Amino acid sequence: MELGQTADASALENIRAIQMTANARGDNALCVFASILEGLTLLKASKDGNLEKVQACIAQVAKFQFDDSVHIMQLDILTLLLDLASSINHSSLELTCQKLKMLQDRMDQCGDWHNVKSDFFIPIRKQPSTGHTISSDTAGIVRSGGDAPVDYLVMSFMTKMELASLIFTFTGLVNMHKSTAHGRRTAEFWQEGVRVLDGWDNTTAGIPYGPSTSLQDAMSQREWRLEAQTYLTVLLGLYAASHCQWDLVRQAVQKLEVLMTPSVQGILRLLTLYLSGVYCQAIGELHEAMKVFQKPDFDLDRRGTGIKAAHRELAMLAGLNRLCIMQHPSERNDPETLDLIDRLYPLCANHHNVDLRTAWHNVMAAIVTEPPQQLNHQKQHIQAAMAGSKSTNNVLGAAVTLAIMRSRLFENVIGEQALKSAMAAAKQAQRSGNVLWQSVADGMLAQSYEVQGHHQQAAHEWDKATREAQDALPGA
Repeated sequence: MELGQTADASALENIRAIQMTANARGDNALCVFASILEGLTLLKASKDGNLEKVQACIAQVAKFQFDDSVHIMQLDILTLLLDLASSINHSSLELTCQKLKMLQDRMDQCGDWHNVKSDFFIPIRKQPSTGHTISSDTAGIVRSGGDAPVDYLVMSFMTKMELASLIFTFTGLVNMHKSTAHGRRTAEFWQEGVRVLDGWDNTTAGIPYGPSTSLQDAMSQREWRLEAQTYLTVLLGLYAASHCQWDLVRQAVQKLEVLMTPSVQGILRLLTLYLSGVYCQAIGELHEAMKVFQKPDFDLDRRGTGIKAAHRELAMLAGLNRLCIMQHPSERNDPETLDLIDRLYPLCANHHNVDLRTAWHNVMAAIVTEPPQQLNHQKQHIQAAMAGSKSTNNVLGAAVTLAIMRSRLFENVIGEQALKSAMAAAKQAQRSGNVLWQSVADGMLAQSYEVQGHHQQAAHEWDKATREAQDALPGA
């Protein structure tokens, strides 16, 4: 599994072989663990039907729910983590929140789990042939059960502190599309996750880990914590970008430069690269941003079932960024725009991630092409984007869509419907907490007031939009 890509197929074969052997021996806990591992492996790749297979793995685990031997705390938590991870971006927010609550409740029941204990035991039935091979020398892999009818496989896991940081990460992701008040909490959850990891060495100083930990295990745990810090820093940077907090984005980019080591896995490098491109685009360095998003790392034509879903999705997002940048006169390239649209369409139009689909429809509704899009096509993109934002409670996505709708359908239009459209866009932008889109929407509302002859209201909205633009844009 660590090799990734094409090695995943071999990993799945071995995991299923373990499952069959464990089932034949009556080792139900090991059978459950193999099902969880299979589900985690399936999550990595972008192959169609994998999510249904993940749910089948979870259903397989549920078959043993009345067997006391499988109710091992770490197995319970792994099952809940797998179920939650497969639900984010694929299930309703209400259902995902329910699964998060189940995970948090199970974590709260782990009072007797030592903060720095990183292994757990899976019972396996004793075999007559193993009586002389299991000893203190094998205790790091197989531990004797003494007079009990079982021995124990020793499995390396994460510590309670590390798991807490992971749950903070998931909690932030699940809460991200809630109202502005909840949205602010998203960053707080991630910051708390970072604090747990940053303070690891000081917090655990002088605490015995129990049985001696091998150097290799200690290094692996340290590497995991470094990668978790990297991921949380990327999330905080992207979240700050969605709120026009460019100093925080710059700080995240600088911190990531320090965290990057040769051992950091590729997807984290790609996320870091994407964030740097977002920052360049935000501060107006459009040519630099294009150079970042055109790197081979974001190649849309990578094929094969071993390509991780996240790699492909980041390549798609980078393509959407390029479409936006090429709207600027300094980077205008109509043939490349049309070519990129043709390449993105089959990937984005029916993608299972609703927020990614929403971003695609928003970009397609907003951009100007040569030859121009038909107005009917733009309306279809607007409708699809609005439906997507509504289904995931994506307040910012809806704000962008309403602003695009006002611009595309009601520019210089006199009448109550045009004014209502502008007011709806301004109200939704205010809810989003994104000051740049607030400026855009308030500017359009001012223009709508002018067209209607409401000059006093127009002047008020122009002043407001100008202040917001100055707050949103570095050096404005």
